[in-house]
Amino acid sequence: MALTDTQRLDAYRGAGGYADGTYLVRHPRETDDKFQRRQALARYLNYPRKIIDAYRGTLFARPAQRSGEAAAWQALQVNADGRGGQIDDVMRRATLLAMLLGTVYLVVDRPAGASVTRADDAGRMPYVVLRLPGSVARLTLGPLGEITQIVFAESGADGVSYGTGVTTETTLRYRGWDATRWWVAEDVEGQTLLTDQATGAPLTGEHGCGQVPVVRLHSTELLELTDERAAPWAEGVIALTDDLFNLWSEQRDLLRSQTFSILTLPFKDPGEVDRLRESGLTLSTENALPYSSDGGGQPAYVAPPDGPVTAYRETIRDCVARLYELANLEFTGGVQSSGVALGFHLRAADDTLSLLAQALEAAEIACGRLACGWMRVDPGTDLRVVYPRAFQVQDLAARLAEDMDALTLGLGATTERLIRGRAARRVLGDAASPDDYARIDDEQAAGADPYGDRVAAEVGA
Repeated sequence: MALTDTQRLDAYRGAGGYADGTYLVRHPRETDDKFQRRQALARYLNYPRKIIDAYRGTLFARPAQRSGEAAAWQALQVNADGRGGQIDDVMRRATLLAMLLGTVYLVVDRPAGASVTRADDAGRMPYVVLRLPGSVARLTLGPLGEITQIVFAESGADGVSYGTGVTTETTLRYRGWDATRWWVAEDVEGQTLLTDQATGAPLTGEHGCGQVPVVRLHSTELLELTDERAAPWAEGVIALTDDLFNLWSEQRDLLRSQTFSILTLPFKDPGEVDRLRESGLTLSTENALPYSSDGGGQPAYVAPPDGPVTAYRETIRDCVARLYELANLEFTGGVQSSGVALGFHLRAADDTLSLLAQALEAAEIACGRLACGWMRVDPGTDLRVVYPRAFQVQDLAARLAEDMDALTLGLGATTERLIRGRAARRVLGDAASPDDYARIDDEQAAGADPYGDRVAAEVGA
C-alpha cells in the first residue's frame, strides 16, 4: 500500500496510526477483539526520526557561509520566518519536511500594509513560509521546471471578509501567485477576490519579484524537470519501518498467545468436556485442551514450537539491517565486513549530504533574491550561500589513515611534505584561512610539524 503524506509525517513524529495502532495490517482470520487488543499493545520504534536526525545533525553541524550586502538579504538571515527565527532554523525544518515528503515549498512573502515612510517600508521585510505539497491546489510549471503559477489552499484568518461577513479559522481560501501579482480568493481560479475588512480593498497586488516568489526544495533529484514533486528521500526507510511496526506487533501477539505451555487434560467421553465447561474452565489454546485418554494418555503440558518466534526474530533483524543499509549508515554499527564496504557506505552517505547541501544553497540563494525583489532592490553579485561539503568523521579518519600509510613508503621529503599539507587541510577545513594554510606550508617546507598533534587528535589517535 502506498504511503500517504500523513503517514510519512506520522512516521517521524511517532503519532497517528503508529501511536494508536491503526496502521497495523489486520490478518484475514483475526477477530475484531483480537485485532483491537493487538492495536492497544502495539509499540512503534522510531527509526525514521533516528536516521533523518543523524543526517540533519551532520548537515547542519557547521553553519553555512553567507555573503551579500543587500539589506533585504541581511534582514532575511536574522528574521527568516517573520517571528525572529534565523534562516538556519527555517532551512533545517525545510530539510526535514523535504526528506519526508520529497518536495517542500518556500514561499517568500511580505507583511501586508501600506508604506508611508522609508521606516515603514523597512519594517515590513520579507520572510519565508513553508508550505507542504498537500496544500497545493494548482501548480503550473514552465518547460524548464520553473513555477509560472501556484495556488495554495489555506484556512481563513481574522481581518479577511468572505462575503458573508463571517470569518472562522476553518474557512477555506486560496492564496495564489504568478510572475507579477499575488491574490487571495474564495475560489482556486482567483475569480472572487477576498477583501480586507479594515479597508475594504481587494486582497491582490504586484510583488515586483519578476517571477513567482515560491522556491521548491527537493530532497532527491527530479527524474524530469517538469515533475511536480521529487521522490521522498526517506520513503524506503519509512516503508521498512512500517514493516517493522507490523512484525513487532505480530511477534508480540505470538508470544502472548503461545509462549506459555498448554495443559492437556484426558477425557473418556464428550460429556466430561461439557462438565468441565460448566465448572468454569475455559477450554482454549490459551488455557487447556482436553483429549481422550483411551490410548493410555495422561495430563501433561505441551509447549509450542519456537520456530515461528525464531522466524520473526530473524526477519526483524534482517529488516533493521536493511534499514541501515538503505540509509548508508552501516558504519554506525561498529564491526564491518570489509574496509571496501565501509568506504562505499561512507561515500554514499557523504554524497547524500552533498546533494542536500547543494539543494539548500540553491534554494536559499533564490529566497534571498526574491526578498530583494519584494523590496525593489538589486541583490547584487555578492549574494552567496555555501554549505559545508566535508561531513563524515569516519571518512576523514579513513583518508588520513591512507595518508599516514603513504608516509611510511619512503616516497621522499617533497611527497611527505605535500601529504602532510593535504592532511592538515582535511582536518582544519574551513576553520583555517588561506593565510593560515600558507603559514602551514611554509612551516612544512622548513621541516616543522606544529599541527601534527591536532591532526592526531581529530582522528582519535
